[in-house]
Amino acid sequence: MGCSTSKIPTEEPSTQTSAVETINQGRGTQQEGQHHSSVEQPTPTPALTGEQQRHPEADGSVQRQVDGNAEKAKYRLTRQIERGSHSRIFEAFDRVTNKRVAIKFLARGVYCKNLRAEITNHMMLVHPHIIEAKEVYLTPQFLALVLEYAPGGDLFKYVDARGHLDDGTARRIFQQLVIALEYCHEKKVINRDLKPENTLIMTLDGRPYVKLCDFGYSKQVIETKCKTQVGTVGYTAPEILRGGSDYNSACDVWSLGCLLYVMVVGDYPFLCESERLDDKALFRRTQDRVLKADYIFPGDVEVSRGAADLIRQMLVVDIEKRISISGIKRHPWFRQDLPKAALTLNQDCLRVPAFQIQSRADLERILAEAEHAGVARTNSAGSSNSVFAPRRLSSIPSGSSGRS
Repeated sequence: MGCSTSKIPTEEPSTQTSAVETINQGRGTQQEGQHHSSVEQPTPTPALTGEQQRHPEADGSVQRQVDGNAEKAKYRLTRQIERGSHSRIFEAFDRVTNKRVAIKFLARGVYCKNLRAEITNHMMLVHPHIIEAKEVYLTPQFLALVLEYAPGGDLFKYVDARGHLDDGTARRIFQQLVIALEYCHEKKVINRDLKPENTLIMTLDGRPYVKLCDFGYSKQVIETKCKTQVGTVGYTAPEILRGGSDYNSACDVWSLGCLLYVMVVGDYPFLCESERLDDKALFRRTQDRVLKADYIFPGDVEVSRGAADLIRQMLVVDIEKRISISGIKRHPWFRQDLPKAALTLNQDCLRVPAFQIQSRADLERILAEAEHAGVARTNSAGSSNSVFAPRRLSSIPSGSSGRS
């Protein structure tokens, strides 16, 4: 699965432990209207130095640079686990609960204006198959988003390591994703960037357990409509790529179809690494195939009739003929080995109030303050000494790409 996928630019960018058994039990278990695309190489993820990894608080330098006062901070940073173009993610321990969390640090200033929707949408979603967004806080330089820690890596790596997934494993994962997505839609949140790289996976009692983790392109649709061309081209629905008209939550069903194809085939439905094309040509070729739903099931991979039939019903260009989430839940392949509790899980989750740790008013106040540039800290020599150096966090780009 060696194909790269290109992103269309962004528009703006648990406590329920009992729910763990629901799917895994038993055997079966920019502004609206703007468009612009570019392709960039993914940024490598460097780790902290060996000394910082072994003794992150030896001199408090890492903690102080990112999080202010090392001794009084609520969270104790332990190691850097990911580095992006505009953020760094650290593993940390909550000093109060002594539990591991992940903290995403983002440079304060103009870039944070693009994060309001992402963070607000994420924090209003409380579900066992969605990474919990716990709270946000400010440091002199950064906006920090505290997230549930989920070891195990993402679904892309999980599939890539195995070539493709067997029918039962793919179904268990797919069942969890459908239930999570249905919950998002009930909360009026459209994801718009479903893909394996945005799905974290871990093993629970020997079975895969997944959580959606990225809502950077999400949009809450109550009074407004979706118009912007966003997402990752290999998974983006044709109605988004075409542009020029409104679209709805059916775009997520298309992405689910692409995701299921990737799991059972081990390759992208509309991309092929054997094509020797530059990035722009590959983007155009992929886009043309998406608009025509031009894909095949390769002869060298055995895909069950049920999985293939469901994929065909999801990858339909006409959204009026595309299967719905409720239709997916009635499909025989989906219902096989599905725990009864899974069908009522969302009813329970919808009764759980959001913003329990931090009120929505506090969240909005902090996000507004984060739009003001932070104050750079300096070392004794007066030079900048950011823990993220030597790469500077710049303003949001017009587009991004690659696995993320």
